[in-house]
Amino acid sequence: MLKVYIVAHGGRKDELINTLHDLKLVQIIDLKERLERPSWAEILREEEAVTAAEVDRQIADIRYTLDFVSKFETTTQNLIESFFSPKVLVDEEDYKDVLRTFNFGLIERCRKLDGELTQLKNQEAHFSSLYEELLPWESLEIPLEDLETPYTATLLGTIPPQDSELLHEIAHDYPCTYITTVSETDKEKFIAVVHLRSESEEILKRMKAVGVSPITFEGLKGSTIDQLEHLLNAIQETREKRIEVEEECTELLKERLPLMIMHDHLTDIKSRKEVRRNFLRTDRTFIIEGWVPRRREADLRKGLSHLKELEILTEEPEEDEEIPVELRNPGKLMKPFELVTRIYGLPHYREIDPTLALAPFFIVFFGLCLSDVFYGFLLIFLSFFISKKIKMGPDGDLLFKLLIIAGAVTVVCGFLLGGWFGNLTEYAPAQLAFLDSVRQKLTIINPIENPLGMLSIVLLMGLVHVWFGISLKMYMNIRDGYYSDAVFDQGFWLVLIPFGTLLVLNTMFEVDIPAGTAVRYVVMVCLAGIVLTGGRYQKGGNIITSTIKKLFVGVLRIYDIFGYLGDVLSYSRVLALGLATGAIAIVFNNLLSMIVNAMPYVGIIIAAVLFPLLHIFNLVINALGAFIHPGRLQYVEFFTKFLEGGGEDFKPFQFDSKYVKVRDKSKGG
Repeated sequence: MLKVYIVAHGGRKDELINTLHDLKLVQIIDLKERLERPSWAEILREEEAVTAAEVDRQIADIRYTLDFVSKFETTTQNLIESFFSPKVLVDEEDYKDVLRTFNFGLIERCRKLDGELTQLKNQEAHFSSLYEELLPWESLEIPLEDLETPYTATLLGTIPPQDSELLHEIAHDYPCTYITTVSETDKEKFIAVVHLRSESEEILKRMKAVGVSPITFEGLKGSTIDQLEHLLNAIQETREKRIEVEEECTELLKERLPLMIMHDHLTDIKSRKEVRRNFLRTDRTFIIEGWVPRRREADLRKGLSHLKELEILTEEPEEDEEIPVELRNPGKLMKPFELVTRIYGLPHYREIDPTLALAPFFIVFFGLCLSDVFYGFLLIFLSFFISKKIKMGPDGDLLFKLLIIAGAVTVVCGFLLGGWFGNLTEYAPAQLAFLDSVRQKLTIINPIENPLGMLSIVLLMGLVHVWFGISLKMYMNIRDGYYSDAVFDQGFWLVLIPFGTLLVLNTMFEVDIPAGTAVRYVVMVCLAGIVLTGGRYQKGGNIITSTIKKLFVGVLRIYDIFGYLGDVLSYSRVLALGLATGAIAIVFNNLLSMIVNAMPYVGIIIAAVLFPLLHIFNLVINALGAFIHPGRLQYVEFFTKFLEGGGEDFKPFQFDSKYVKVRDKSKGG
């Protein structure tokens, strides 16, 4: 990355902003903090405040309208689409046409429909609630307006069935009171209490005391049967109106794409307005600071060459600056592996891009975890099919391209490890019996028959992986001029790990190695070097305490051996996953074989149905593990040897959309 300064006449501001926006080359930095430096503050001041209140209001209106219309979408995204949230691809001409013809009256129309819909839903809920309240009183013979007369009153209420016996005492105490049960359920009785109006207060008090909950129907007239019929009609009428409004809202779904386009367009306008806040100015000029990829400096100068009264200056970034990171790897084959890197996080600008280094290890470990020829072919086919049939964003495209590559490597590993739908060739008919012979001839090592041999291979690969990670850190130290760190912190370990492994094989497993004595001396020299230099940066009060401190820390560094040992042993998970894939496939084959043998003819049909389902299930669950666990080996065992991470992604000033992606015909889509 290069630091770029663009100084231009104030009258060129809009033109420059639009040009930089179209070039997509510069990440613009906020310059206001530079005013803290007196040398800058003497000649520069903040750009005048730019208000985007009107645009913000329009964006809020569009977002509200889009959310409202989206409620009526009946088609749901599949799992993959919902995970990646792909953008809608729009031709440039269609995009511009929407901007020319967009009807902002749609917003007010949606507000009106939303209000109507809310009102109708509330009415329907009110009528339904009232209907449910009246339904237990369906057999009440007294008209609702006659519940109170000049001389009598009727109290309606509910009481728990177990307390209803208490009502007899009230009826006994008030001879002019008549109590009847209108209806009842398991939980409550609905009662009507006809009494003298002059005794209303006393009876109400007594009723509440025995557990009666009074119910009133204010404003209702006529019999409950008439009211229930009226409410049913009202509910039906309201529901029909609501459905009509919802259908009208559903018709507005055709406006969803124009709303998406307008939302992204207005957001882009806001971005162009607000970017001015990052500028500084004098009376007649203004200055922009930003980052541009080193390889694109010439493109930037060429893209701005048509602008007059403008100067472009570039300089190397300072050591302590937070520099954005742009991942770049050779060839299209490496691009999908950047997804694995991004899951971990971007490297710091001063660190190397680990994508090229992780790619061969990740993909081989993936293949070893599945290790089945036909699973590899299935993975290729399914990934290709899904990528063509389902809309996905850039990350989704990269994922399925990566899975296609992983499928190809799985095929190779399957040939070498003898996995052909597990042991399916053993069940092949006589005409295809040669396939089992071919499988066995191509098999280099069968993990199920020789798990210890396969364990040795994956542990050796893990040892190489860890060793390679340390060597990358050594390269970075040499590149940055930290030669002593390269020798003492990585060099000794790079020698100790292979020679120490040979020594362990010789002493513990009695494996003959050439020059065994020389190997011992090399190991001893490396251990001594680690002890003597591991604490070299420790400081103490005097030379004696400082020396003791350094030696103590150096001795502690020896314990890193156990850390590396644990890292290498972690690679045994590759064997475990490979065994799981093969063993489950074999179990499925044995199960289907027993079904065929137990039920002639019918068993063949059952097996033909179950075979693809079972093996696709095995493929899916183990492909997930084959992605996660090799990824973990990269992040925990490999990256930690040379990578700290924490880099910020390079985000050039450009059209940054949420919903749509504009296809430029001039660039072939």
